Amino acid sequence: MDTNLVLPIGVDSAPSFFDYSFAAIKAEGFEKNQASIKVSGKVQDEERVHLRRRAARGSARAYIAGRLSVRRECGEHLFNRWLSMPT
Repeated sequence: MDTNLVLPIGVDSAPSFFDYSFAAIKAEGFEKNQASIKVSGKVQDEERVHLRRRAARGSARAYIAGRLSVRRECGEHLFNRWLSMPT
């Protein structure tokens, strides 16, 4: 399992901090754990590209915020709904 904390500190800056938890921490699981971290890094690199593109579109005058994709962003929609619930 991995978690990440993103700290938006400005319109152009949001450092991310990652924490990884593995069930097998002995020598036998080391290679599998390292492969998992490598895949996570690749996903984050791809996400940075998409975020930069999205930020460029967001700063364009003609950009209008749209809805989330029902097929591809259901997790984000659920998370946003959860955040908006009264406590």
